[in-house]
Amino acid sequence: MRLIKAGPLPSFGERRGALSVEAAYRGITFNIVNTHLGLSRRDRSAQVAALLGPGWLGHVDCRSPKILLGDFNAVRSSLAYRQISSQFADAWANEAGPPAKTFPARLPLVRIDHIFVERSMKVTEVGVVNGRAARMASDHLPLYANVSMRDT
Repeated sequence: MRLIKAGPLPSFGERRGALSVEAAYRGITFNIVNTHLGLSRRDRSAQVAALLGPGWLGHVDCRSPKILLGDFNAVRSSLAYRQISSQFADAWANEAGPPAKTFPARLPLVRIDHIFVERSMKVTEVGVVNGRAARMASDHLPLYANVSMRDT
């Protein structure tokens, strides 16, 4: 794993940022960007635009396949979610049941944490870690996804 970039995102309120790494697994190199977006719609929209732009996911050093994940503070109907899903697939997209809720950890009521993958990737499993330790570790439940490259 190699750090590509760690830095702030545009914000009119509380400061937020992202971390971009390049990882290799079984001969495939891919990029992962993890973020925590702001609470206001205005902040989230500007932050998503920055993440999708040339400073982050659109940067020449950020090669495919790409994964974008984190606490987006955004539900499926939000502008931020729609901005991202216009370019990436939600890891829950092909699941038979409804996506698991992630916040608050003690009694999850909404899904505001997401994993997005490029459409060249196939999600083989996605879920939420829901146990006592997970609920104590954070106010959000952690997500996981197993992904592979689609057969071409």
